[in-house]
Amino acid sequence: MPLGWSRPEPSPQAESRPDQVLSIFERAVASPVYEVNRQAWDEVLALLNLRTCYQPAVAKVLSEQRWRDTKNPRAYVATAAARAALSMKLLDFTDREFRRVQASDISDRTVTTHQSISPLNGPDIIEDACGGNIYERTSGGALRWVPGDDGDYREIQPWLQRGEEYDSVDWETVAAYAVQKPRMACNLARALIERFEFRTGRPEAVARADGKLAGAELEAAWKWIDRNWTERIAPLFRMETPPRRLTPSDVERFPFLIDEVSIRLDTYIQWDGSTLALVRKGLTPASDGLMPAYGIDASSFEGALRELCNLAAEVAVDGDPLGLFHCWPCDGPATADMLLVRNAIRHVDSKQI
Repeated sequence: MPLGWSRPEPSPQAESRPDQVLSIFERAVASPVYEVNRQAWDEVLALLNLRTCYQPAVAKVLSEQRWRDTKNPRAYVATAAARAALSMKLLDFTDREFRRVQASDISDRTVTTHQSISPLNGPDIIEDACGGNIYERTSGGALRWVPGDDGDYREIQPWLQRGEEYDSVDWETVAAYAVQKPRMACNLARALIERFEFRTGRPEAVARADGKLAGAELEAAWKWIDRNWTERIAPLFRMETPPRRLTPSDVERFPFLIDEVSIRLDTYIQWDGSTLALVRKGLTPASDGLMPAYGIDASSFEGALRELCNLAAEVAVDGDPLGLFHCWPCDGPATADMLLVRNAIRHVDSKQI
């Protein structure tokens, strides 16, 4: 795992007792400066399995107080702090696997920028999805609730959040529940992501698709959104819990690496002959042109795929702080189809990057 996530495991007592976790956080949040209360902060960092360099990010997350209302405060704070550390540039990128790369080193331009084109023939923002409230886009490109007439702030329903990102919609989950034909779920998810995450217009999204068949499928899913928004998609955002448990057949078209973990559709994967690079699309490079990426160094493509599957197995147990994988809660294991994964990987010549 990337440097910064590797520390001795926290004590079993702290993991098994939520009240003790809250008590540890309370002691630290009272003194946000590490030097003022080293003992309390060392305890927090050990609990979260994070290095000392993450302390400013953890302090920021704890000060926001959102962890108090979550079912698993430890997991929420750990994941939110990891993401905050990325934006604050606190991570140690000297590790061989986790690094920051030049935006010019990634051949897919959609990785590095959010599109500003509004979707055609459809809602520009998600309106009336929950009691008159709407979503607006954050500076990072995620969608979040904004207040309605009652001045109340409402978050996305937890089961529709992308991992621990309370203000980001998991469009893959939305698609899996919205469709009536499971074979459409993956294409619908791609259309939702292009439309509401990347703010891409339909002609551009179709033109960028991998081939005429993929473009036709994406366009069909786009039109499906227009026809079924009110009856099939918007009601999901008003539900506090999922309408049902997903089955393996509901998600079989997603690129699974192992039985319960798939590569997210907005993850760009590139193999240059020596490194398999994974980048979350939609990221904006820092002012120095760098952006976070996960790299797997391997002597062969097959070796890189094996390491990728091993990484997915770790994610299934420890969670995904990088937001590159999707852990599906299904009634039974889904079938891993490496052909779908292989088709998602772009092969490039490192000399031509």
